[in-house]
Amino acid sequence: MRGDGGTPQLEPTSYGQERPHHGSKPQPRSGRDGPRDHRAVDQKRGRRDLRPRVELCGPGRGRATCISMTLFDRLVSQVIRLGARALAAARVEPVVTGLEHIPADGPVLLVARHYHHLFDGVVLLVSMPRPIHFLVSLDWVKNSYARRLVTRATRMAHWPVVVRSDALRASASRERSIRKIVTAAAVQPYQRRALSDSVALLAQGGVLVMFPEGYPNIDPHFTPKTRPEEILPFRAGFATIAAAAEKRLGVRVPIIPSGFRYAKTDHWIARLNLGAPAYLEDFPSRQLLVSHMERQIAELSGSLAGDQPRTDDRPVQRGGRHQLYRDNPPAPPVVHPPSQVATRR
Repeated sequence: MRGDGGTPQLEPTSYGQERPHHGSKPQPRSGRDGPRDHRAVDQKRGRRDLRPRVELCGPGRGRATCISMTLFDRLVSQVIRLGARALAAARVEPVVTGLEHIPADGPVLLVARHYHHLFDGVVLLVSMPRPIHFLVSLDWVKNSYARRLVTRATRMAHWPVVVRSDALRASASRERSIRKIVTAAAVQPYQRRALSDSVALLAQGGVLVMFPEGYPNIDPHFTPKTRPEEILPFRAGFATIAAAAEKRLGVRVPIIPSGFRYAKTDHWIARLNLGAPAYLEDFPSRQLLVSHMERQIAELSGSLAGDQPRTDDRPVQRGGRHQLYRDNPPAPPVVHPPSQVATRR
């Protein structure tokens, strides 16, 4: 769920978005060799989007930070949120603090710890006061049918899709199965496309969620984490996206740290703690920003402080079970040292 590839040059398209500049080298069209740009195909064929659109603008904001949505987009967003609420009511109890750090409008980059492959997203969907979008990975799918299904679903939800750069090197047996679906040559095109889509989403005033660890602790598929509370070193992809979005918008993009902590009794209890936003301009280098976010999210997850972050202990969901886990908190996460590779602006 991260896009940590190189930072390509960006050039404007006729849709007002940015795309990577690749010189004279032809780009893959679709399938195993990379993502397909259906908007470019529609433009080439002379098609126009005649669906009614709705612009969601916050007070005091210019049109550059408005989110232009079709009625179909709004319907998809509502269906996703209703599904998340149904799943949360049945399986997980969210307890959320720090929502005051989420701006009422404008672009937001939310950087979160990745603990559970499913419940992290569910808790965020039911808790956030604004529609959110996730940067998701595609390399875990096991067949071409699942790839097409995931690709179509993420396109409908406007979720950027990436292929993790280390996914094809995970294991020899897994590598053979994945390469049937996604080739090694498709990794960089997917990353470049994810960068372009993420910047365009932020430029429209959206909220983008990223998991810079790349892998959750609990996952039915491959994960390099070997301990229950382990935290992997963060990748700098979120800093690259923030820098590109700020360059395009000409305004600061708040980067909000988000810590997860789970406990399980007769059901899952997920505590989500949101911290104060950080800004790219406050750090001499992107790597210092990455290190800062690692420490902040570790603290919000309860790993660097003896006690859990301050909270009013008010569950987000109304009704159901609200038993908190003060008496038996989970073990603090294991935090790896920050990456030593410095990435300058």
